[in-house]
Amino acid sequence: MIDSIRRQLSQTKEDLHLKEQELDAYVRRAVAEDKDKSLIERKEKTRIHKELETLEKNYMELTHQRKADLSIKQNEIDNLNKVILQLEESKTKNMMQIDSYEVEIRELKKKYAVKAD
Repeated sequence: MIDSIRRQLSQTKEDLHLKEQELDAYVRRAVAEDKDKSLIERKEKTRIHKELETLEKNYMELTHQRKADLSIKQNEIDNLNKVILQLEESKTKNMMQIDSYEVEIRELKKKYAVKAD
């Protein structure tokens, strides 16, 4: 009976030892998997951060380019407005000159009409 109990105790110790080994192996795998997950997460965060930086850089470049384009277009508009103003002034001068010529023509017609009578 004592031998039987000793065998059972020995078997139980062996089973306990095997279970401890399995548990240690499981913990090592879990730790390794956690390390792998952590590494993957860090790599993913780094990749996302780099993409974000690239997007921000591209956005800033596009913003600066847009501002430059707007500035160029505004300068073109300002120059065209100046040209329009100059043309309107020229038109006004020409209209005044035409009015002056018309008055002169009417006076000459009156003068010749009076001489012809």
